[in-house]
Order: sequence, then structure tokens, then C-alpha cells
Amino acid sequence: MKIHKVFIAGPLKIRALDKNIQERLDNIIHNKIEVLVGDANGIDTAVQEYLNLKKYSKVLVYCINTPRNNIGNWKTKSIPIEGTTSFSDYVKKDIAMAQDTDFGFMIWNGKSNGTLNNTLNLLEQGKKTRLYLKPAQKFYSIVKLRDFEELLNECESEDLKKIDKKIRLYERINILSQGNLFGNSSVRSFEEQDNHLLLALEKGPYGVGG
Repeated sequence: MKIHKVFIAGPLKIRALDKNIQERLDNIIHNKIEVLVGDANGIDTAVQEYLNLKKYSKVLVYCINTPRNNIGNWKTKSIPIEGTTSFSDYVKKDIAMAQDTDFGFMIWNGKSNGTLNNTLNLLEQGKKTRLYLKPAQKFYSIVKLRDFEELLNECESEDLKKIDKKIRLYERINILSQGNLFGNSSVRSFEEQDNHLLLALEKGPYGVGG
């Protein structure tokens, strides 16, 4: 499948792009792929700054009502919200980005629940993600459930507990593991896990071409 759009996201606490991230962005630019990016500080702003430096025009900035950051004055897609903005409103924005994209490029610190939630959203929609775990300087291709398990194996158990409370991590993985894409399999609850490893046994094809 030819990729026309890529959803790029990451945590607020990562504010600098290392060489590995820059090379990936250069490849996106070279292939003229449209970038879907948010308007937050952190990775969103760092990616915007880099794309603006490269004078790249194929960028769409997603925001709630009006953009907080739009460094290149690119086109925007607004998610209208009335009243005070809440965390759930930003989740709606992220879901819209996942729906609109062909592919995900996530930059993660191993702790941010928002970035992992985006990766899970894409997996639930049958879309691939290239995730860069910045502390380890390691790339992961998230195509199927087992790939997601391997990523979580890099996390600290306390961080996973916090993430689980925020995004219902294990409940959603259980649903995925029992769905049509993954055949009959199961994931134990966090309390039943040994060394915070997910033990879902993927069976059958993932159902995504390429």
C-alpha cells in the first residue's frame, strides 16, 4: 500500500530531535508524504520546527478550535469543542488523526500514555506504526499484536501500571487478542503478569497487506 499520509506524534517531555528522528523525517520529505501533526509543545513543536526549516509544505496541523502552535502557517484541521478543553478532547483529536492517516510515526520516551494510546489506536484500526523508543534509540515496527508486546517489554512495570489506568491498556489488548484479526488468544490482567510481560498468543494472519 502506498503511503500518502503519516501521523507523527510524541510526548511533551521530548523537545529535541536526534539524528535518527531527523533522518526519518528527511525520508518522509523525500517521498513527499503529507504529515499530520498536532499543535502541542514537545514533539509536535519540534517536528513543526524541523519541517519549517526544511521548507516542507505538505503538512496539516490538527488542533482543538484554534492552533496553539503552527510554525509554518500550514493548513489546519480543527476539532470544535465548547467550553473548557479536557484530556478527553485531545484524545478525540488524536483519534481523528489516526483515522485520517495511512501510517503512524510515534516518538516515545517509554512513559507517555498519550503516545502509546496513539499507537494502540492505529493498531486497532489495522494501521502500521513505526515507533522510535528514544531512550534506547531503537525503532519498532508495530504491525501486529506480538510487535506491541515486544515494545511493552521495554517498559518499567510501574510505568505500565500508570498507563493502564489512563488508557485501559490491558482491557483493550484483551479485546484485540480475541478479535477476528488475531484469532483466539488471551492476555492476563496486570496483576497476573510475571515481569509485566504481555502473554497474548497471536494466531492467524494480521489482515494488513504489505
